[in-house]
Amino acid sequence: MRQRYSKYFVYLIVLSAVALSLAFAFLKAA
Repeated sequence: MRQRYSKYFVYLIVLSAVALSLAFAFLKAA
């Protein structure tokens, strides 16, 4: 169970990091 939760946690971190970088690039472009 712990492994499954950690997997979701890592996926969430990666997704948030990608969204943050995308938002940063958008702000830099604008």
